[in-house]
Amino acid sequence: MANTILIGAQWGDEGKGKIIDVLTSKADVIVRSQGGNNAGHTIVHGGRTYILHLIPSGILRRGKVCVIGNGVVVDPIALVAEIEQLRGLGVKIGKNLWVSNCAHLVMPYHRVLDEQRERRQGSAHRPPHFRFDATVLVRKKIAGQGAGQQQHSPSARCQADQLS
Repeated sequence: MANTILIGAQWGDEGKGKIIDVLTSKADVIVRSQGGNNAGHTIVHGGRTYILHLIPSGILRRGKVCVIGNGVVVDPIALVAEIEQLRGLGVKIGKNLWVSNCAHLVMPYHRVLDEQRERRQGSAHRPPHFRFDATVLVRKKIAGQGAGQQQHSPSARCQADQLS
């Protein structure tokens, strides 16, 4: 059984979604293994335009199983909204979409922490594009969505364990 893996090395925006959409025609299972809904990709499929953030683009093809994997940061509110949007465009979503029970969840308190951190640090305290600490934050894309704080939570626990 052959597998095809696409790995981006440019911190996003390199067109992975469009490449995956082409590759899905020959795949049975399409897995998103990391990332969150802070970015996304626009797919033109069958003459229609779809904007996807969490769900793999294989969802647009019949007979494909899409998996949101362990390393994905899932905002349940955003996921439900994306499912509803796709269903509104005629995309059938049911047993063809699986979400790992080990995926990272963005909880409401992650959003609050993220917004507080943004207010406390302000734009003068961070480089213009990326901030490297427990997570990679792209300021203009994920500020206030909670993904950064969700990713920070496991790291913070590890740091606290090391100090004790």
